[in-house]
Amino acid sequence: THAITEGLVTDHLKDRAKIDEVYDTSQSIVLGKGACGSVSTVRRKADGEVFACKTIAIERLEDNDLELLRNEIAIWSRLSHPNLLSFIGTALGTDTCAIICEYCSGGSLYERHRQNLQLGKPPLGRDALVGQLVQVARGMEYLHSLRPHPVLHRDLKSHNILVAHDGRLVVADFGLARFHVTANAAEMTAET
Repeated sequence: THAITEGLVTDHLKDRAKIDEVYDTSQSIVLGKGACGSVSTVRRKADGEVFACKTIAIERLEDNDLELLRNEIAIWSRLSHPNLLSFIGTALGTDTCAIICEYCSGGSLYERHRQNLQLGKPPLGRDALVGQLVQVARGMEYLHSLRPHPVLHRDLKSHNILVAHDGRLVVADFGLARFHVTANAAEMTAET
């Protein structure tokens, strides 16, 4: 299982046991659950900052899923932009892999717009929508301009755009992302 992050850039957490040394998980809030794991909040003991912790049960993953996880970590750990979800690091246990990242308390853009509709709030005005589009476009521009290999997100949708505590929009979920390697770096595919 440790081959998942072999050769990858990660933070100082070399194994799962270290999470409890660095983060307080006693008051974690479960943000979501899936077939192979869950996402919950953790609080860094040193300064009280809250992060999200995606915990994956490795034994539940198929071989293809292991490759997707390895790919997600490989790409995400190399990204740094205000409109992309910040990767903090990984920690491995004997049967789990935890990915620590920025916590976006505003939920997803999809959830935010759906809640506003349910509450009968008027739709966002053109200026607000353009402001949101610009933030997402900045994150995507960063991905597409990386050299020597641009990154294709391949799963951009409102569910994967999160709202940070400061109102900033961030593109998340790099599980399907790929480095784009061609002879012509400007060549793009329909998978963007």
